[in-house]
Amino acid sequence: MATSVEGLPLGQDRFGDIYNNDPGVYEPECDWNEDQGGYPDTQQFLEQFQAMQEEQKKTELLEAQQAAESAAAEIANLPLKGDYQGLGGPQSVPLYSPKAFERPEQLPQGASILSEIFMEPTVDQIKAYKRVIIKGKVCENKNRLKTTIFLHYTLVFLIISKLMPEILDKVDIFILEVEELFVPKPYLWEWCWLLSVPVTFFGLSACNKSNLIPIRRFMIGILVFSLLPILVGMGIHGSQVYSFLVLDIEERTEDIIYWQGYPYSVLWYAFFFLALQVHCYELYFANCLMKAWMPVIKKTE
Repeated sequence: MATSVEGLPLGQDRFGDIYNNDPGVYEPECDWNEDQGGYPDTQQFLEQFQAMQEEQKKTELLEAQQAAESAAAEIANLPLKGDYQGLGGPQSVPLYSPKAFERPEQLPQGASILSEIFMEPTVDQIKAYKRVIIKGKVCENKNRLKTTIFLHYTLVFLIISKLMPEILDKVDIFILEVEELFVPKPYLWEWCWLLSVPVTFFGLSACNKSNLIPIRRFMIGILVFSLLPILVGMGIHGSQVYSFLVLDIEERTEDIIYWQGYPYSVLWYAFFFLALQVHCYELYFANCLMKAWMPVIKKTE
C-alpha cells in the first residue's frame, strides 16, 4: 500500500510528480526513485516465465517429430504382400521391377483381376461392342443417304426447269417470256430420269423404318431410272462434246447445238458430272445399310 514519502502529501513525491497510490495496481520499478528499492522477486519471475516458454516449445517440437516418424512407419509397414498374394503381386514380380506392369507370358485360366487389367473381354462383351459400333455406323449412313437424296431433289429442280417450256405446251399454257428462251426440245431420257423421284421415297422410308425391303427397291430404282438414263444421255451428247473440245473450228460439224451462246451438250455434261456423283453415293450408302440390316445366317455343321 502506497504511503507518503518524507512528509509529502499522499500521492505526490519530492519532485512534485503524481504516482499511483491504488493498492490493486502493479507498480513497476521504474516508477520508484533510485534510492528506493523495487520488488525483489520480479527478475526471478521473468526468468522462470521465459524458461517455461522455451520448455513448452521444445515439447511441441518433439511431439511433432514423433508424430511424423509414426506416420512414416505406418506407411512403410502396409500389408501389400497379403493384399496381392496369389495374384502376381510382390511375391512373383517386385513392384520396383521394370516389368511389374507389363503383360505376363501366361495369364491365369478363368476370370481373374489380370484378365480385367490387360483388357481381355469376354465373347459377350465383344458382341455388345460390335453392336454399338454397327449401330453408330448405321445412323451415320442414314444421315448421309438423306443428304444425297436432298441433292437428288436439287437435280430434279434443274431438270423440271429445263422441261418447263415443254410442260407448258402440253397443257396449252403460253408464256411469252418462257417461249423466248428457245429451250431445245427434250429427249426421252430426260422424261425417264424424272421417274427416279418416286424411287427416293423408298430410300427415305428405309431410313425411318430400318427396313431391308425398301432399301433394295431404292437401289434397283436408282440403277434403272437414274443411272441408266444418265448413261444414255452421255451417249447421245458425246459426239457433240467431242467435236467441241477436240476438233478445230474448221473441222467441227455444223450440227452442234448452241443455247444462249453456250454449247448445249457441254452444259448437259456438267449436269451428268454432278448426277453421277449423287447417284453413286446413293448406291454406296444404301449398300452399306443393306449389309448392316442383312440377317445373320448361322452356320450349321
